[in-house]
Amino acid sequence: MSLEELQAHSPLGPSSAERWLVCPGSVKATAGLKDTSSVFAAEGTFAHYISELARKANVPAKDFIGTSTDKDAEHQFTCDADMAAHVQYFLDYEAQFEADDRLIEARVNYNAWVEDGFGTLDAGLLNDGTCIIIDLKYGKGIQVYAENNAQLKLYALGLYQEYYELYDIKRFKLCICQPRLNHIDEWEIDTDTLLVWANEVVEPAADLAAQDDAPFKAGEHCQWCKIKATCETRSRAYKDLMLDEIEDIRDPAEMGNAELGELASLIPLMQKWAKDVMALVEKLVIQGEEIIGSDGLPFKMVAGRAMRSWRDADAAEKALKAHKIKVADMYTKKLISPAMAEKLLGKKHPILVKQVLTGNSKPALVSGSDKRPAFKASKDEMDSYE
Repeated sequence: MSLEELQAHSPLGPSSAERWLVCPGSVKATAGLKDTSSVFAAEGTFAHYISELARKANVPAKDFIGTSTDKDAEHQFTCDADMAAHVQYFLDYEAQFEADDRLIEARVNYNAWVEDGFGTLDAGLLNDGTCIIIDLKYGKGIQVYAENNAQLKLYALGLYQEYYELYDIKRFKLCICQPRLNHIDEWEIDTDTLLVWANEVVEPAADLAAQDDAPFKAGEHCQWCKIKATCETRSRAYKDLMLDEIEDIRDPAEMGNAELGELASLIPLMQKWAKDVMALVEKLVIQGEEIIGSDGLPFKMVAGRAMRSWRDADAAEKALKAHKIKVADMYTKKLISPAMAEKLLGKKHPILVKQVLTGNSKPALVSGSDKRPAFKASKDEMDSYE
């Protein structure tokens, strides 16, 4: 399967499930809009490609070190030792499960519930009883969990539709493998429960998305939408929320816990929306369009902070030496980080075991729906992070 085939998707595909299942109106609104592939998404696609090559050849991922993307690709990548190690993490995880049949980067259809609905699963392990679906998440920005994951459940529907006549599928084990975060998450759902979800949630949402007046709904799913910066529903919802909250701006210390909780839930969504708006305004101004601000004047681009660098580092080095600058004053030296040393020595090298101290950064505030366990520390320990 080529990289291009790996990137193929359906408007109602698993990768966008979090969005279209809750915001059916976004499907037609984004139809025909060009997909913009970020460098992170492109890197993930390439890592999937390496995993496919390794599995089909039944060799370790390190055998593909040096493999590169096509020279015409928008983003260029070459498989190095670091990527190979992370892909091997996924390969080793998959290999621990027994299966009567294994599907590798295989397309499955769930068009019994969604017209033209299909997806490409990373690994599908077919058995009587429990079938296993494993999704490789190469990104490290957002930790992903398996419980009620709409993408994985749509893969399960596709696997069921394609193979229920060949296998007596009682349940599915849905698995997320995120090597760069050293994160694995598993969750099981029985087939009957999955089919209830398909009939009561998926099919109605798909039917609604086909209508011209399908409803829109703003929420965290907006971050994956192609019209997130211009969506009227999102803009109106966030502006209304913001105006409601800032109508009477007060010192947070004067607010009660209930009000603080409501604001703390709102702020991350507002920050994302504000970032999307500013990015779009910058793009339009660069393209020459006039965007008038509240001061009645058009926004404009100004020069960034001056950044100085040597025109020719070798020539500069010779000139400084000729000027009798001391060598000790000409160079800076910094010890490599444990992460860089690990790439050179390997993860379990004695030097790393003896010399590396592992600590935690300041604890992060997240919503109660976050799957990570709560951080427990004494008051003195918490004060030390301030």
